[in-house]
Amino acid sequence: MGLLPLVLLACRPAPVASPLLALDDPPQNVLIVSIDTLRRDAIGRYGGAAATPVLDDLLARGVTLDDHRSCSSWTYPSVTCALTGVDSELLGFVPQRDGTFTALPGDVRLLADLVPHRSALVSANPLLGPDTGTARGYDEICATCDMEIPASSLVDTALDSPVLKEDRWLLHVHFMDPHLPYESRPGFTDAVEAMPELAYDLTTGEGFADALEDLGALDAADRAAVIDRARAWYDSQIASMDQEIGRMLSELEGRGLLDDTLIVVWSDHGEQIFDHLGIKHGSTLYAEETRGIAAFVHPGLAAASWGRRTSHADLVPSVLDLLDEPVPAHVTGLAVGVAPDDRPRFATVYSTIGDATRQSVELDGWRLIYSWDGQVELFELTADPTEHDDQWSPTHPKALALWTVLQPRVAMLAALPGAPAPVPPSWQAP
Repeated sequence: MGLLPLVLLACRPAPVASPLLALDDPPQNVLIVSIDTLRRDAIGRYGGAAATPVLDDLLARGVTLDDHRSCSSWTYPSVTCALTGVDSELLGFVPQRDGTFTALPGDVRLLADLVPHRSALVSANPLLGPDTGTARGYDEICATCDMEIPASSLVDTALDSPVLKEDRWLLHVHFMDPHLPYESRPGFTDAVEAMPELAYDLTTGEGFADALEDLGALDAADRAAVIDRARAWYDSQIASMDQEIGRMLSELEGRGLLDDTLIVVWSDHGEQIFDHLGIKHGSTLYAEETRGIAAFVHPGLAAASWGRRTSHADLVPSVLDLLDEPVPAHVTGLAVGVAPDDRPRFATVYSTIGDATRQSVELDGWRLIYSWDGQVELFELTADPTEHDDQWSPTHPKALALWTVLQPRVAMLAALPGAPAPVPPSWQAP
């Protein structure tokens, strides 16, 4: 870890107990439900069209983070941030988006290693698994972390986990179903089947790419038909997964295993479905890829909606706070309800090839996105939550102020071995 990260870590506020996450006694067990590629605006609580009664109920019963962002727009850095409580740059290790999935350094500690519970990971994404080091600390790991595993099989594996027989357990189940390619789930594709057939197979990444190539030439009606059909397929995957999450919770409740269990639910990142003339995820940092869901549910926790800024780095200290476990000094996130309102919130997507490296900072209702090809975008989030109205100008005072905050993070990333040289903006903060 370099000098600059150490300086920033030294500035971390002293730990303070969260007023929102207060229990008379620490919960006996922990169930983590993480969901891959889930757009926040797809679920019912946030006005989405997908049928998500189970997720909506969890968020209604929990302490729910209604202005939550991921640290990145793809799985590896996102789950690293969520399970370490540290933004990647501050770890001195940022997963690359160019297919070189180097494992986490051996001294990086994750949540499962910070709690005394017997723990298990059941993941449908190999990026959350033993090959990357993100499974570190779990006592049991699923034998096949495979993107092709449907939610139904994942739930079956989770329910058979031997850790559920322990006195104190932590079970982490990571669902993959909203991720391309989309499989037809019987009973969940009525909306798709009611739509006219198109020339594009919108269940595959290749079909999405073909549609994107033609999108600019389509008239408004045909463009809308493509987007509507893509969203219908995507929503069908979410609805099917939501039902399986409900089955898992019902079975655990029937066994009496949820009476004193903390449920932590979060999404790793979102998905671009032509929103900014792009598809899938992991190349940009716009709202559809970085806004997420997160909540803490326990019978002893009063339901609350927390509307202030939170990020994935806050999940680990929040869980440790609830478990009455110490928060290590290296954790830079803060328990929900503790972080000051003027704390900036960062996100990063990094590649050592091309121009795919982007970093963002959000502060005081404004968000600046800097691409390493020199492009800068600025969004006023209250008026423009979907980030389409770029307010950037070289003299905009918010752009200058946010660049001053972001610039040290850019320097950290540029100092990594093998990092390309970022093209500086055409202006510099005074």
